[in-house]
Amino acid sequence: MRYLPLLPALLLLSFAAPAHADPYRDCVALIAEDADAAYDRSLGWREEGGGAAALHCGALALMELELYDAAADRLEDLAARKDAGSTEARVAILDQAASAWLKHGDLKRAAAVYGAALDLQPGNADLLTARGRTYLMAGETPSALEDFNLALAAAPKNAEALLLRARAERLLFRLDEAARDIAAAEKAGADSLLLHLERGLIREAQGNKDGARADWLYVQANADEASPEAEAARNYMAQMDVSGAE
Repeated sequence: MRYLPLLPALLLLSFAAPAHADPYRDCVALIAEDADAAYDRSLGWREEGGGAAALHCGALALMELELYDAAADRLEDLAARKDAGSTEARVAILDQAASAWLKHGDLKRAAAVYGAALDLQPGNADLLTARGRTYLMAGETPSALEDFNLALAAAPKNAEALLLRARAERLLFRLDEAARDIAAAEKAGADSLLLHLERGLIREAQGNKDGARADWLYVQANADEASPEAEAARNYMAQMDVSGAE
């Protein structure tokens, strides 16, 4: 199975009215076995009055088929329907839509969908962190930093937001702030490999090449040799060695 998101319980509840509970679960379960068949089933079910539940199953099937733009469009349509469920359910659907746009490579659309979700739940730290991460990927670092600031105002010990804000601060050459945030991220339990990769970059920017090397050696020692983290650590060390030799 290439991609099938875990369904938030609230979505199952939203689509689990007596008329839809078993067809929805059956349709979603079929995705892992045969996504094409699940999509066809969702279309037939929609014609029979399956409503939001049928549309959601179809969108998930398209995700599994890696037709991310089509899936995202359907998820956005679903979130706007009256039968999509509670505000929380709509936010979860929009979160899935944004993830689909990210997989499709449309960062601008993903950020916009996260914004629509935030219109429904202003101050949601997870959504702010996700949109900030998207802005970082798009090179919109000041906008990313604004989102991380808002996320951390709502959840000061959010490890991911602290780590990402440190990255944004480094990119904006705010190295003292980045060092403080990376230390806070470590205390908050941020992903160890990602933390050492980022701290190495901060230390290198501060002129602490020995510290940077120690961080990247840690990643190489603790990550799978073929992992993106290990490859990044090797590349960072190689670039530092080349720049130091010039």
